[in-house]
Order: sequence, then structure tokens, then C-alpha cells
Amino acid sequence: MSEAQMKFLEERRRQRGSEAQQATGEAPPDSSHELGQRYTGYGSFEAQSEVLPVIKTEDVWTCKCGDGRLGSYFVAFHKPSGAAVELLQDTVGGFSFQRARGSQIKYCTPLGSIQDENSPFAPSVIQSLANGGGARLLAGTDTGAWGNVKDMKQNLVLKVRVQERSGEECAELHFTVDGFIFKSASGAKNVLVKRGEFSVINLDEFHRLVR
Repeated sequence: MSEAQMKFLEERRRQRGSEAQQATGEAPPDSSHELGQRYTGYGSFEAQSEVLPVIKTEDVWTCKCGDGRLGSYFVAFHKPSGAAVELLQDTVGGFSFQRARGSQIKYCTPLGSIQDENSPFAPSVIQSLANGGGARLLAGTDTGAWGNVKDMKQNLVLKVRVQERSGEECAELHFTVDGFIFKSASGAKNVLVKRGEFSVINLDEFHRLVR
């Protein structure tokens, strides 16, 4: 169960408890330790389970374009964690990001090399998104040089061809419910940001996560 699903479910339980207390004047029963049972026929019972809300990637990511340090940027923002991805609109392959609200800004090259930056490249755009601005990140969204966002399984994906010494290679940026995954052009060093945590993963791990 994702963090977003857990928060949604807990809020719904609190609302139900409040409604029950208002109707009866009594404190609602504690349902956190055990779910009720439902008769299924044939002399048997089965536990009733909560129907979990289906959280989609487009529900947790917003986006906006705006001016930044080196030109015009497309910025995507993960509402639950505050992670942000900055894409320079006339350049492909490299990008800057933060793993969570207020965390260190990092720049990632097309080959997956990472360096720290002093500040965001488009701070006003990130701040606007953090304050609830922007639009939902959807399949078909135009990001500039990175192309249009595509819907792939449960993720929203950008794929670009990057010219390297060995020839053209494909770099991929996958927006997920919990964060994002970047596959570098070489595939040797790739980035995973999940629930506010950052790590470098190999190609096998990348394929396992996106398959």
C-alpha cells in the first residue's frame, strides 16, 4: 500500500467515526485492530476489507513551465513528497531535481553522473507548484525538447535519444506514484527517487522496477 493510499484510508476512517459519533452520541468503536465479517453463504464468513482508493500517477504529479536560470523550464512536482524535476525546454538528456521539499538540488547528466547545485534552476516555478499552482501531469503533455509525456503501464514516461560517443542512446524518465526513475543513456548509473529518498541503481534494478 502506498503512502498516499494509507493517508486516504486513514482520513476516510476518521470521517466515518465522526459521523457515527454524531448520529449516536457515543464514541465510535475502534476498528483499527480488526475488520468486520460478512456472511458468504454455505455456513461460512469472510472478513470484510476496505476498498483501497486507486491512486494514479497523474493524481500526485503537477507541472508548469516558466523562466529559470538558463532559459525556459518544464517543471514537474510530486505533491506528497515535494520532489521536483526541472527540464530545460531546449535541451535533452540532463536534468536537475530535488528528492523532497527543501532537499539538496542535484544535476544529473545524460550518462547518470550527479553533482550538487546551490539552488534550483527555476525556483519560482517550483514555489508556484508547491503552493498548489500548475496543472496535472497527463499523458500528452508537451515538455519541450523532451517531447510529449506517454502513458506506459502505471507510469508517465518521457523517452529521448541522446547523442553519445558510441552513437545515439535512449534516456528515459519515468514518473511514478511514489516519485520518479531515470534511466541514463548508458544505463550504467540510473536514479531512483522514491518517497523522498534518493539512490543510484543499476540497469537490472531499473528494469525490475518498470516492468
